[in-house]
Amino acid sequence: MQADKLKDFIKRRAQLLGITVDEVMREADTEDKPEFLKAAESRAARQGLSPDEVLQRDEDRLRAPAHPAIEGLMAYEVEEFLEGKPLPPERVAHIEHCITCKALLEARPGPERLEKLMSVAASCRNKTQQEHVRNLVIPWLADPEWSPDKLVSWFKDNVPRLEIRRGETYREILQALAVDPERARWEQELARRVARMLTEIAATPESTWNGDLVTGLLKLSAGLSRGDELGSPLYELWLKCSDTCDLQRFLLAALIENQADRRLEGVWRQLLDPSLGTPRGTPLDGLRGILRMPAPSTEEQNADLDEIGAAIRRIVDGLPEDRSRAPYFDSFLCEIKAARPSALSDEALISLADKHSWPRWAVHRLNLFVEREGTVWLWKHVAATVRRASPDVMVVRLCGGEVFRLDPKGTLELIRAIAPTLERKRMEWKEPDPRACSVVAAECLFDMAEGFHKSTPEYARAMQAAAKELMQEENVGITS
Repeated sequence: MQADKLKDFIKRRAQLLGITVDEVMREADTEDKPEFLKAAESRAARQGLSPDEVLQRDEDRLRAPAHPAIEGLMAYEVEEFLEGKPLPPERVAHIEHCITCKALLEARPGPERLEKLMSVAASCRNKTQQEHVRNLVIPWLADPEWSPDKLVSWFKDNVPRLEIRRGETYREILQALAVDPERARWEQELARRVARMLTEIAATPESTWNGDLVTGLLKLSAGLSRGDELGSPLYELWLKCSDTCDLQRFLLAALIENQADRRLEGVWRQLLDPSLGTPRGTPLDGLRGILRMPAPSTEEQNADLDEIGAAIRRIVDGLPEDRSRAPYFDSFLCEIKAARPSALSDEALISLADKHSWPRWAVHRLNLFVEREGTVWLWKHVAATVRRASPDVMVVRLCGGEVFRLDPKGTLELIRAIAPTLERKRMEWKEPDPRACSVVAAECLFDMAEGFHKSTPEYARAMQAAAKELMQEENVGITS
């Protein structure tokens, strides 16, 4: 009887969680009993209940509809509670009425378990949140009888109901529309309504603008990226906005993402030149603006590469010297290459880094193993090994000696054997110290030499010689 009861519960649990019975039972394959039964017994002992009663309460919670206000505890609130910090009175009141949050706090999970629990909870909460927002936004967008006043009151009425953090309304709306089957239709309609509102705002004195409302509209505009609808209204607002307006950075972000033509080209080029001392943006704004303009001709793309290379150098020089620098620059490079995939190839970036003297750490975030039409670009330690094996290979020194361009002349087998491994190791270092790079490169060369002793002994000797130089720091790399 007990076994039948357990099987029945497991079947119902699988249905409620939307998974298979096998997935629920998988926990029991390597244990005496499933993990959820052990947890139920432990909670039952603490609460003075039977395991069956605890499991029934769990099932009731699973069947219950989601809380309409979406007010579950955030991860940081749980962490603060477990650290003994007091929570605001309204959050304490919520805990008293929410059995899920109360059970979480009573369990007092460790850091790893808490992270997993909060991740699952956040995922469920986000799905429910999106559904809630979508049910509010789409009827409003579908209503043909609308006005800018209705837009304002919609924001005012629904932000408190959704319990969205201040300034994040736009994100919730865009995320909700992104999962709707008619996403394109609703985003276009939203862009049309935002455009009308921006046009009306631009026709009024700046001193009368509602800062919170305009900020929300600008963030929505940036996320929608609908230059056909939003390009002109945003440009009108830009012309009206003073140099000291607090909305400058939000307006710039919206303009960058909504360019239907090249009318802002002069603005972006001014921002790229710090000598002009303009207060209306940064070199990064200027670079992003240029990269997101409607695609120019191939000649125009190549014509502004020098400006882009110089701008990248200025941006790099302004980054903080901490661990965030390398991942930020990696992301930045991906953004740049995606905007101009044909013009900003790996070899083009190496050329720009060389011409504009990018710092060594930035050069190391580039791809330094490139093959293109009979020419190869290599990291200095790979190039030194190739030169050892084939002294007649002609090389060109780039980026302060960190990179070399060469005609491989029959050494492609060696290059392809060692370059990928050294590239992978180099990119793992993030903030490469010169001596650390040399040591790890030497260790890799020694290891790889073992595989060439029988097949190509001259390559093995070249790797070992280059590795010994690195370890001894004698004439490291290529000096001429």
